[in-house]
Amino acid sequence: DEQTCQWVEDEGAERVPKTRPPKKRKRCEEPGCDKQALDKGRRCARHGGGRRCEEPGCTSVAQSTGRTDRCVTHGGGKRCEEPGCNERAREGPLGRCAMHGGGRRCEEPGCGSLAVAGGREGFCRAHGGGKRCQEPGCDKSAQTTGRKGRCVSHGGGKRC
Repeated sequence: DEQTCQWVEDEGAERVPKTRPPKKRKRCEEPGCDKQALDKGRRCARHGGGRRCEEPGCTSVAQSTGRTDRCVTHGGGKRCEEPGCNERAREGPLGRCAMHGGGRRCEEPGCGSLAVAGGREGFCRAHGGGKRCQEPGCDKSAQTTGRKGRCVSHGGGKRC
């Protein structure tokens, strides 16, 4: 559109649109926080910014895709396209939940498990993906309870 776009003449070439620098996003005003502020507000999701889920008692941020008045837990966000399934759609072009083939898959030949962030990017936990134990020399999966960041052998995980 010639009214909204500036053009640059390149010698011996066609007219090329001039690229504009990306808009600067505001940062959360909470001291020590460098996350992006939400919805033209002044705070990130953790510090109370953005729209909240309409489910009574829920303080999570409402999703920006799909049903925008709810968080993922209460049915907001993009949903699986498989008929009869109401699970959250995973990243990727399929628009499906993990059970119906959505999300990134492990790059290990013959493995169809979901890839997890951390560790070896693009791999499932069994093949080195995900967070690893912080104990020197240990390459087992880290647990999220108990001594966080450690495997079960080194005190991570739930205890009786």
